[in-house]
Amino acid sequence: FKVEGYAEAPLVGFVLETDEPPLKTALAYLCSVRPSSVPFGELWDVVCNFLGGPPADGADGLARNLLRGVMVKVVELHVEPPRFTRQVSARPVASPWARLGAERDERVTSLRHEGVELEPIFRERTTADWVERLGKENQRFAPVNDYKAVAEYEQAYANGYLRRVQHPEWGPMSIIGNPVLLSETPAEPGVTAPELGEHTEEVLLAAGYSWEEIARLRERGAI
Repeated sequence: FKVEGYAEAPLVGFVLETDEPPLKTALAYLCSVRPSSVPFGELWDVVCNFLGGPPADGADGLARNLLRGVMVKVVELHVEPPRFTRQVSARPVASPWARLGAERDERVTSLRHEGVELEPIFRERTTADWVERLGKENQRFAPVNDYKAVAEYEQAYANGYLRRVQHPEWGPMSIIGNPVLLSETPAEPGVTAPELGEHTEEVLLAAGYSWEEIARLRERGAI
């Protein structure tokens, strides 16, 4: 159990009022050790020592009263002790559940079980910055590239997804690699796409037209 909020902060939201000594003692102790968490057994011992003995309603009574505090968000209840960093860090502590949710692309929650939106956090830095930071931490990740980034991604060329070719007019350019991978006879990029009318004369000659006939067709604007 731990107390939520700061004693010096103005009262906002829900307030838990009580005149029961066990609950007052428990809340006072939680405030004194905030933001650390306290196991219920330890909290019960503190209450008993302060009051000179166990209260009449026992540990169950104290637990019921603390659950009232949980319901109005004055006290937090955790199955596992929440971990708090004592030092500012670029890599905050994440619970095992949060890491599992992130790996499954599920809703990620903080140690307070509140939803965490990851997209706004990722937008605070560039892709190159995240790649550098996550790489230093030996994390498993992969950037999501747009079309321009894919065309500049060297791994796409190394895997054969993209190929670099020399166009006779436009110079160097990138094309899609052949999806069929053959070990002994790998497919190589073929000829570039023809320009409009580039092979008209060849086709007409193959069809039996003479150069004079092709010239007359050109004069008439037929080709």
